[in-house]
Amino acid sequence: MAKRGVNMVRFHGNLTPTDGKLMDTDLKEVEKLWKLVAAMKKSGVYTTFSPYWAVSSRVKPAMGVLDAGKGNEMGKLFFDKKLQEAYKFWLKQALTEKNPHTGIPLAQDPALAIIQLQNEDSMLFWSSQGIEGEAAVELRKQFAEFLKKKYGSLDKAKETWENTAAPGDNFAAGEPGILIIWDLTQRGGTAGKQKRCSDQMEFFTVLMRDFNKRWSIICATIWAAKR
Repeated sequence: MAKRGVNMVRFHGNLTPTDGKLMDTDLKEVEKLWKLVAAMKKSGVYTTFSPYWAVSSRVKPAMGVLDAGKGNEMGKLFFDKKLQEAYKFWLKQALTEKNPHTGIPLAQDPALAIIQLQNEDSMLFWSSQGIEGEAAVELRKQFAEFLKKKYGSLDKAKETWENTAAPGDNFAAGEPGILIIWDLTQRGGTAGKQKRCSDQMEFFTVLMRDFNKRWSIICATIWAAKR
């Protein structure tokens, strides 16, 4: 393959557990990853590792992930702390344990070129509108903390928004509602509405930026510790 111009393949896997324990990495999937990296390495081909896709996630309600198992895990990896801790464990196990097919862990193997932290997910996809229940409550609370940091209080944010309302607003409980993504794409409306859209856009993008920054540091730390 290398002689024909193929210099990289992607392993699109699923490390999420197959039983009822959140910290149980799918070791069969890890074995597939290890074998692929070893085989591609012999052919002079790099591997990109894609460990997680929300659509195929197998987390279940009993595992403690917010509203798990309801058919929509999209977006949760960006803000669900328990899911993030489990993801860190799955990733560390795949990267730091010795690959029996090469004799070294993936963290030491230059044949593993890229880690794709998550696949096809974004708070700016329409799919984030399906976040419901306890997960939606947590997202609204994190939005509230963002607003308090930016404006000093939720009352000040409401004033800036000219009291523009959104579905799910419950300011008494510290939960500003979340506008659907379509609203963020529209021109016009009141200045307050536009400001509210702008603040939600900023919150979503900061949430995702912080996730990617944090996990890039975690991956770099794993690499450094094993060299």
